[in-house]
Amino acid sequence: MKYLLLFSISLFSLGCFAQSDTADFKHRHRVWINPTQVIIGQYTLAYGLRFYRNNWIEAGGGYRYIPNSIVRNLPGAPQNKLFEIFANPKHGIGFTGPVAMVTFIHYYHGQYYNGAVIELFYQHLDHPPDCYYEPGNESFDHYTYSSTKDNYGAKFFLLNTLASNHHLICQWYVGGGLRLGYGVKTLYEYDSHWYGQDHRCVADIHDPDVITSQSTFHYVTISVNIGIKLGFQ
Repeated sequence: MKYLLLFSISLFSLGCFAQSDTADFKHRHRVWINPTQVIIGQYTLAYGLRFYRNNWIEAGGGYRYIPNSIVRNLPGAPQNKLFEIFANPKHGIGFTGPVAMVTFIHYYHGQYYNGAVIELFYQHLDHPPDCYYEPGNESFDHYTYSSTKDNYGAKFFLLNTLASNHHLICQWYVGGGLRLGYGVKTLYEYDSHWYGQDHRCVADIHDPDVITSQSTFHYVTISVNIGIKLGFQ
C-alpha cells in the first residue's frame, strides 16, 4: 500500500509537469491532497472554490495517525531515554485525531510566488496511556500518562504554481504559523499506600490499585511549513 501511494504520487507529479502553464483560472473547482503531511502522519483532503476573480476558498479535513509500531521506533518515542526532553505527554508523537482547516488564497503575478495564503485550522487529538521518563530526574522514574488536547491556529503561506494542465495542478508553498494548544493530562500511578513512592510504569490502568489525577496545560508554538500540494480541477 505504501509503495502504491508513492507510485501514484510520482505519476501525479509527472502529469503536473507535462505542461508549463501558469495557474489555470478557467476552472472554478479543485480537489487537493497534501502528500508532504504524510511525514507527520497527517492525511487530509481539501475542496477549493473560486469565488471572485483570482480569489479562492478551500475547506478540508482529515485525520492524524502514526501506527504505534512506528512511534515506538522514532527518536522521540516515550520510552527513549536519550530524547526524553522531546518525548512528553504534551507534544508527544503518539497523538491521533481529526483535523479540519479553511484556507483563503489570493493569486497574483509575481516573480517568485503567485499566491498568498491564510489558513485557519483545528485539531482534536488524543494520546493513549503510555510510559514516560521524567526529564531531569536523576533516578529516571517512570510516569504513565494519557492526554487529550485541542489545537487552534493560523498559518501564512506564499505559494508558487509549478505547472498545470487541463486537470492536474501542482503547487509548492513555504511559510509559518502560530499554534495555540489546550489540553488535559491524566497521570496513572500505583497507590503509594501499598507501593511506596517508587514510580514505575503502570501495566494496567484499570488495576484497582491504580489512582489517577488530572491537570491542564497550555502552550503556544511557532511553526515553519514547507511542502507540495497536488490538485485535480
